[in-house]
Formats: sequence, C-alpha cells, structure tokens
Amino acid sequence: MDKANKKTLGRLALFSAAFLWGLSFVAMKNVLTNIPTLYVLAIRFCGAALILLPFCARSLKKIDKKYIASGALMGAILLLAYISQTYGLSMTTPGKNAFLTSAYCIIVPFLYWIHIYQRYYQFPGLLNSGALKKNDGQRNERERYRQRDASIQQRMHPKIHSGKRDKNR
Repeated sequence: MDKANKKTLGRLALFSAAFLWGLSFVAMKNVLTNIPTLYVLAIRFCGAALILLPFCARSLKKIDKKYIASGALMGAILLLAYISQTYGLSMTTPGKNAFLTSAYCIIVPFLYWIHIYQRYYQFPGLLNSGALKKNDGQRNERERYRQRDASIQQRMHPKIHSGKRDKNR
C-alpha cells in the first residue's frame, strides 16, 4: 500500500471513529427515554465484561487482594464518572454532552499536572533546598531558586535524576 492510500485510509478510519462516537450519544439519548441510567450502564458493562472474559480468563488467576482493592477504587471513580455523564445526557442534548466529554478528556491531564506540580512545588523542595534560609544577596537568591527547582525536578522525575549531578549545572 502506498503512502497516499495509507493517508486516505487513516483519515477515513479517523472520520469513522468520530462519526460512530458521536452517533453513540444520539443512540444513548434515545435509549435513556425508555430505560433508567443505572440499568443502561449495568447492561453496557456486563455485556462488555462477558465479551472480554474469554480473552482474560487465564490472567484472572493471578489477581490478589491488593489488585482487587485498587480495581474497586478505580472502578468506583469510573462508575461515578459514567453515572454523571449518562445522567447528564438524559437532561441535555447529545451535542452538549459530547462536547463536555471531549473537553474532560483534554482538561484532566492538565488538572493532574497542576496537582502534582503544586504538591511537589510547595512542600519537599522548600525544606530540603535551603529556600527558607535568610537571603544574603542576589547571587544566593539565584542559587536558592536553582536548588529548589532541582529538588522539585528530582522528586517529579526520580528515574531521570537518579544519577550523580553534573557539576556545571
């Protein structure tokens, strides 16, 4: 297959995925007029679990209590998200619901980044880097901020900064 055909096929696949995704909101809106939200979600996810069961049956034997606890927590959070989305669909148009869902997919990684950055920015770096010491002039202030930033980076990316530090930094 040449490059032009691959590009056309890729665009067609992308358009088809977007079309089917948007069409699913309209279909769900029609289903929600006759069936309550929780029943729709139960049918949807039980069906998906039955379809995936043959592919995952062997790995189910490896599950331990920690795995179940973590999965239950993530499942509960995902359940709340799906209930909110599906219940919201019954109260608004499919277009608005699809827009909010796609905006959520874009916003969540940024919210996570802000959360992680704020957590590391406010606490451990300040205590370990000397940022709380008295300012002895402009040079010491720059050094203090450099140390604090290096400490933040090491805590945010421990695998990258695990080696010895470069003397020229």
